[in-house]
Amino acid sequence: MGTWNIRGLNGKEEELLDEFEKLGLNILAITETKKKGRTSMEQRDGHLLILSGVKVEERAQAGVGCLIERNIVEFVKKWEFYSERILKLEIETDKKQEINIIIIYGPNEDDRAAVKDEFWAEVTEIVDNAKDRTIILGDLNGRVGRRLNDAENVIGKHGENIRNKNGRRIIEFCTQNNLLVMNTFFQHKEIHKYTRVLESRNEKSIIDYVLINRNFRHVIQDVRVKRGPEINSDHFLVQANTSIGYTKDRAGEKPNSPKKAPKVKLRTYKLNNPEVARDYRNIIEEMI
Repeated sequence: MGTWNIRGLNGKEEELLDEFEKLGLNILAITETKKKGRTSMEQRDGHLLILSGVKVEERAQAGVGCLIERNIVEFVKKWEFYSERILKLEIETDKKQEINIIIIYGPNEDDRAAVKDEFWAEVTEIVDNAKDRTIILGDLNGRVGRRLNDAENVIGKHGENIRNKNGRRIIEFCTQNNLLVMNTFFQHKEIHKYTRVLESRNEKSIIDYVLINRNFRHVIQDVRVKRGPEINSDHFLVQANTSIGYTKDRAGEKPNSPKKAPKVKLRTYKLNNPEVARDYRNIIEEMI
């Protein structure tokens, strides 16, 4: 599964599906969709897209959603719309385990304290009412840094050096709810660690996260940034490899049946952008 701030969905629907299929993801949380209303709709090849946004009469902003692979749709028991910043899904695995996936888009660092208090209070209430098997995905707009002492055991040693006020809120939230910030527990090179990069301002940060219950952490095998997927955003897709199984009793699929190769679109014109060309060279160097 993964999470990606896509900086607006309008006009990017096909690109999003292309990248989703190329990566072979089961579930992709998307944030900052800037889509209005609350809806669920079938996409090409049977994938399901769920969106939770502001009211139709309001200015488009924020917005969260989830793209679910066609063979996983049957495992989704229900979803609940909370706001343009919170969406929850309940999924049952092949082992009949119920998993809650909460997709959130946190307030900005410079938002009013009252707005942040209300947001985190609502997320806390949702987590309290959920089962133990809970995964939180999304852009939390906070920098948690790295573990400084034994008391900060909700984060690992492989974060970044900077921590801000929103990051301290995230740490406090995780401590209260027995959650772990899984990005920070896996060692990777910097290009597979920073989730948002703005080359023109020489800015990079880790603000998109995968959180999970401490006693459920064993299902997360790795969390890393994927630099290849492109959707015209300054955020990179964060992928979590898990041992959660969905393969048993898939409707209409025979064991060992061949899968269609994903369609690949070459957008070579983007190499005219110096930043894109530099990122491309970095990716190639990593592969060599």
